[in-house]
Amino acid sequence: MTKIIKTLLIPILSLIFILLSTAYFGLHLSLPKLSGEFRSGHLFESVTIERDRLGTAVIHGQNRRDVAYALGFAHGQDRFFQMDLLRRNSAGELAEIFGEKALNLDKSRRFHQLRKRAENTVAKMEPKQKLLLLAYANGVNAAVAEQSLSSFEYLLTGTSPQTWQPADSLLVIYSMYLDLQGNTPKRDMALTQIQRLYGEQMLAFVMQNSPYQAALDSSLLPTEEVLTPELEPQLLATALMSTIEEPLDIGSNNWAVTGDLTMSGRAMLSDDMHLSFGVPIIWYRAQLNYPSATGETIQVTGVSLPGAPAIVVGTNNRVAWGFTNAYIDTALDSNR
Repeated sequence: MTKIIKTLLIPILSLIFILLSTAYFGLHLSLPKLSGEFRSGHLFESVTIERDRLGTAVIHGQNRRDVAYALGFAHGQDRFFQMDLLRRNSAGELAEIFGEKALNLDKSRRFHQLRKRAENTVAKMEPKQKLLLLAYANGVNAAVAEQSLSSFEYLLTGTSPQTWQPADSLLVIYSMYLDLQGNTPKRDMALTQIQRLYGEQMLAFVMQNSPYQAALDSSLLPTEEVLTPELEPQLLATALMSTIEEPLDIGSNNWAVTGDLTMSGRAMLSDDMHLSFGVPIIWYRAQLNYPSATGETIQVTGVSLPGAPAIVVGTNNRVAWGFTNAYIDTALDSNR
C-alpha cells in the first residue's frame, strides 16, 4: 500500500510543480520591464523614466510631447487594465470583458453616448492638444506591445487588451465624473418630488446653505434663516421612516494658509480627495521634467490619473493646486 501511495504521489507532486511553475513564469512574463532601453519613432528626443523607492515615475524629457509619451508608457506598464476599465465604464463597453453581468451597467452608460462625445471633442481640439493626446496614446500602446504576455487580468477573463485611442483619455475623465456626480439626476428628481409633495418652503429648507462653507477670498454663501415647514397631518400619517447610513468613503475637503502662519514662511495647501479605496488606488504618483520654450526647466510633481497625460493635483514649485468634489447641480430639470 505504501508503495502504491509513493507511486501516485510522485506524478501528482510533479504535476503540481509544473502548474505552479507555469503560473509563476506566466505572471513573470506579464510584468513590465522596468530597466533597459526602448526605441520609438514617435519620440523627438531621448526621454528617461525612473522610479523612486515609493514607485513614483520620474520623467525627464526635452519637450512636453515626449514627456506625455513617457507618462503614457509608464501608465501603460503599471495601470493599463485599470485604464481599460475606466474607459469601458463610461463608454458602456464592460460587457465585452465581463459578459452579461455588465449589460445593465453598460445600458445605463450607453444612454449618454460618451464615446461619441469624446471622439467629437478630440476632432474639434486645437492641433497642439490633439497631438499631446496622440503622443500619450502612442506611449500607452508601446508599453502594452512590449509585454511578452498580457497581464493576468486578461488571462483570467480570456480577453485581449485593445489599442488606446486619444478619445479614451476623455472617457477616463468622464468615468470620474460618473463616479463623483453620477447620482445627480436621482438627487434632482428627489428634490422635484419634495417640491411637488411638500411645497417650496420644504424645498428651501432641504437645500439651505451650510454656514461652514467659505471660499478662499473670505466670501460667504447666503445663510438666510429658513423656517421649518409644517407638514399636513395626512402626510405625517403616511410617512415612512428609514435610517440613512453615513457614506464614509464619499466627500472631499481642503484648506490653505498663508506663509504668515507657517514656520517656513511659505504658504501651505492641504487637499484631501475622499474616494473609495481600490486595488490599484485611483491616483498615480509622477513627476514631469522638461524645458520651457525659453529654456527654463519645468518640474511638475503630484498625482496623475491613469489614462490622462497630466498632473491632476500637485505643484510646479511655484504654485500648488488641488481640487475637491463640488456638489453642484449639473442636471437640467425642466420642472424646477
